[in-house]
Amino acid sequence: MYVRGFRDAGVPLNHLRDASRKYRSEWKTPYPLATKRFAINGRRLLCQLGNIWQEALSGQHCAFFDELGKQLVHIGDLTSEWRPLGNDRTVVLAPARAFGKPIDDISGTHTFVLSQAIQAEQDPKAVAWWFGTTESAVLDAVEFESKWLSAA
Repeated sequence: MYVRGFRDAGVPLNHLRDASRKYRSEWKTPYPLATKRFAINGRRLLCQLGNIWQEALSGQHCAFFDELGKQLVHIGDLTSEWRPLGNDRTVVLAPARAFGKPIDDISGTHTFVLSQAIQAEQDPKAVAWWFGTTESAVLDAVEFESKWLSAA
């Protein structure tokens, strides 16, 4: 999930491999990219060391715009879920739920299913009632499916 997110943002795969190898050893964790210490700025992979953000491989200091960090929910140092539309929206990807597939947080229904239902019915209120969720959750699922997955 994290590698795909970083790759979708344009971070080269070899940078991700190198950073993962380096910090797996340094931090003694099998999944360093899943920690809240990594983020992106444009196509650059950033790493937080203390209160300073720097480029993960070169160590060059840089300013960091906390956009991806606003989408991630952490338990301790590990990310427990990702909310790609933002923390105030209902689409969630969490390894502990639905094997990490994108779902509506309220009902647990896959975003794909909600998106397909709205295409067939054209009434978000009816779809929300069928699946035991809210109308805004149905619209979030449709937005996620059209915006995020069409780019993949």
